[in-house]
Amino acid sequence: MNRVQQHLLAAGKSLSVSRLCQRLGLPRSTAYYQPRERKARPLDEVLAARIQRIHQEEPACGVRGTRGRARFSQGIRVNRKKVHRIMKLKGWTLPRRRTGRRPRVEASRSVAPSPDVRWATDLALVHCGRDGWCVFVPIIDRCTREILGHALERTGRAKTAERAHEEALLNRFGTLRNAPHGMLLRHDNGLVFGSR
Repeated sequence: MNRVQQHLLAAGKSLSVSRLCQRLGLPRSTAYYQPRERKARPLDEVLAARIQRIHQEEPACGVRGTRGRARFSQGIRVNRKKVHRIMKLKGWTLPRRRTGRRPRVEASRSVAPSPDVRWATDLALVHCGRDGWCVFVPIIDRCTREILGHALERTGRAKTAERAHEEALLNRFGTLRNAPHGMLLRHDNGLVFGSR
């Protein structure tokens, strides 16, 4: 900003800092800003040794967990930012979780040439009055469009999907082990199927 003022003065024009900032569309604090060199803060090696002990006992413990254990288990009064800075400098932080959407399978039509070649399933939420929202899991044969089995429960856990599959296998084959070789089960990546 000082250079701009010097150029204006050299051209024989004078303009106040506030007017100049107003015309350029900048805040006045920008005109007075002087960059300073940041000094590296000294590292507290005693605290770093204690944090390292906590990290060695529980390697999966993050910054907040480490700070909590230092404060409440060992009685060390420490700021979370200080723990984060030490862990970051020493390389003890956990890898960041991936964010964003996961890659999905390319969309295609689910067509089966004959029965018991491809089954499909999905989750649906059904309002059940006094019980609230329940999870409905149907199993359908993609060739005949026949509902082979289903489960309706309050929670959408893996057991709900497992019960629906068991019912479909029992209705179609009479046992859980007689499914034809190469039969496929298609679903839409519901969280219930990704859980244990």
